[in-house]
Amino acid sequence: MFLAYRFLEGQSPEKLSKMLWQNKIGHQVVFQQGVNELWVVDAQHAHDVKHLISVYEGRSPEDMGGDGNRSYSRTNSFNRSKLFIAIKSYPITLALILITLFISLITELGRNYTFLGWFTITPIVVENNMLYTQSLTSMLDTHSYWRLFTPAFLHFSMMHLVFNLLWIWEIGRKLEMKIGSFLWLFGALVIAISSNLFQYWEVESPLFGGLSGLVYGCIGFAWLMPYLNSKWASLISPGLMVFFMIWLGIGYTDLPSSLGLGNMANTAHLVGLISGLLSALVYGLIAKIR
Repeated sequence: MFLAYRFLEGQSPEKLSKMLWQNKIGHQVVFQQGVNELWVVDAQHAHDVKHLISVYEGRSPEDMGGDGNRSYSRTNSFNRSKLFIAIKSYPITLALILITLFISLITELGRNYTFLGWFTITPIVVENNMLYTQSLTSMLDTHSYWRLFTPAFLHFSMMHLVFNLLWIWEIGRKLEMKIGSFLWLFGALVIAISSNLFQYWEVESPLFGGLSGLVYGCIGFAWLMPYLNSKWASLISPGLMVFFMIWLGIGYTDLPSSLGLGNMANTAHLVGLISGLLSALVYGLIAKIR
């Protein structure tokens, strides 16, 4: 635990403590040497705690008690502070989610081929009710290198979209806070591009997409890191890892199609997982050397 704040005489710790618990930040208020002290369990929450303290200190004495209007004002202030903390702490994760939602909307979950063709790994064209695809060299010839990554934003069902976004939010934001936004973005690019390329080489068609490769990469990275570094918190339980491995295997059967989930991008899942494991090995090795 680390000492985060010493309250002034007469300052009530209840409001700040409530804010911390609402943000799921473990802490303890201890009375020592005539004043209350705030001790926080995990040092990785230091930035969030600092911001919440500044919000707490910025309130006037009248704000700390009061009527419905003041309560409404406090709630708005607290909601704004939570949004600020989220943007500051995991901007890349939020950006991935917002871009995915936007592209899923304009492509109508893959039904609008005009917009869909902007984001597939190679261009697609619809003429006379016929769908024409191009080779990977056409993407290289036109220097449209963004296409190596953008298939990750494409989703073809609501279940597909929600499943991937939930896991990117649950695991991705924690990894971003742990390793930093720059490394998280770099790792996401490496994993997604690798997944997309191998998936294209496997099926020889640009009609695939999803964040699933990146999700599997996050799962692999987060699962392996505690074995490489004992200071890493375990984000993936053994049971959850077993579930993802079983789901990976199910993807190679006809079960997803029979359930109406369509064909799964199995190669993207597998390559994403391998890329995440390799990224953990490289990151762990560099961290150990440093």
